[in-house]
Amino acid sequence: MKAIINFLNLLTDTDWFWSPLLRFRPPKDKNIGSIVVLKITPFIGTVAGIIFAAIQHHLQSPTHFIVDVMFGWVAFFIIYRITFAPAWNSRARMLRQNRAEQGASPDR
Repeated sequence: MKAIINFLNLLTDTDWFWSPLLRFRPPKDKNIGSIVVLKITPFIGTVAGIIFAAIQHHLQSPTHFIVDVMFGWVAFFIIYRITFAPAWNSRARMLRQNRAEQGASPDR
């Protein structure tokens, strides 16, 4: 399980993963919550929806295209919240805990 978390964090640590949304990426010791995911969903969810529409051959139908883009938004939000966000938050918790332990240690 730790290997999966490390892999997901490796992806989210890269600038290209967030580009052009780098301003929304929190510091590594801060959690990614639903608000952050909602902020990036219109961009990445739209891209996902367009890809889905192309696969479904719905690019010529405005109604199907809009439904596919909405599906992309919902799918992106759900998938990100159950994969990348928990992996990021797990590391953020660990970093905060390590910092607290180092601050409490008499060796400092």
